[in-house]
Amino acid sequence: MIVDVDPGIDDAMAIFYSVRRPGIKLEALTTTFGNTDTAIATGNTLRVLELLGRPDILVAKGVDRSLIHPYARRADHVHGRNAIGDIELPEPKIRPTDEHASDLIIRVGRDHALSGGTCH
Repeated sequence: MIVDVDPGIDDAMAIFYSVRRPGIKLEALTTTFGNTDTAIATGNTLRVLELLGRPDILVAKGVDRSLIHPYARRADHVHGRNAIGDIELPEPKIRPTDEHASDLIIRVGRDHALSGGTCH
């Protein structure tokens, strides 16, 4: 499974669930804007994976703006300035891939299909 996230508190919990849920093989996480901007979302994704002891899961940064509307942060009153409730986690040691999120999704899907896996 590949999950596209913008962690926020809710997506941080989705990452926890996806990593810990038996039967889910989390291949990668891609990040985008939403609850926060893409840079903060990417950092939060890496922090959560490090907290969970899963630096092996790929993280790729995606788009940071809409094609139509300018991005405006509107969820700080819910998610805090850092989008994870203003909880301070250490700077992550792991880094995102150099691959763009859309390219990672295509590559992982192709690799999985070529190895005989099924995509649902």
